Amino acid sequence: MTAGVLLLGRRTYEGFAEAWPTREGEFADESNSMSTYVVSSTLVNPEWNNMMVVGTDVAAAVDRIRNEAAGDILVNGSVQLVAELIERDLVDELRADDVFPC
Repeated sequence: MTAGVLLLGRRTYEGFAEAWPTREGEFADESNSMSTYVVSSTLVNPEWNNMMVVGTDVAAAVDRIRNEAAGDILVNGSVQLVAELIERDLVDELRADDVFPC
């Protein structure tokens, strides 16, 4: 991964937080150690490593993360969050090459 941080919506965070802490290997180690931000108005005490809740002001959250973190901001899943990021012109690149076929 070349991303410096991970930005997730709450629902995606819940799925990731349930699955990733128990996984092993280089990719899992990197994912579990990466700083992660969650856009949420309901999440209070995230339990996954390096987790910060940034509230629901997406533009302010992205601005803050860009100023605080090194590297790209990666968003996995989080369809509602991605739609808002696109709507607010906060997306530099969309990639679908990491999608696994069903």
